[in-house]
Amino acid sequence: MVVMVLVKNMTRSILDEVRGLGYDATDMRLTGFNNFYAKQRLYEIMWEAERQLERCSMFVGEDEWLQENNKSGLRRHPAL
Repeated sequence: MVVMVLVKNMTRSILDEVRGLGYDATDMRLTGFNNFYAKQRLYEIMWEAERQLERCSMFVGEDEWLQENNKSGLRRHPAL
């Protein structure tokens, strides 16, 4: 149970960082150089997340969970 709380807090922190990069990548007050740097970091995160997802097995209920949580246009697991 403690592990789940730690993972949940860590995930929240990671998502906050990703959102911050998204803000920096689209902030019109920054220069294109800074916007592009933030966008590059977002691509690196996306590519690493995709590599790690490809290593994972499929789990019972995963397809349903993906359908319920894919409202924002997120890509589905490559194995699906």
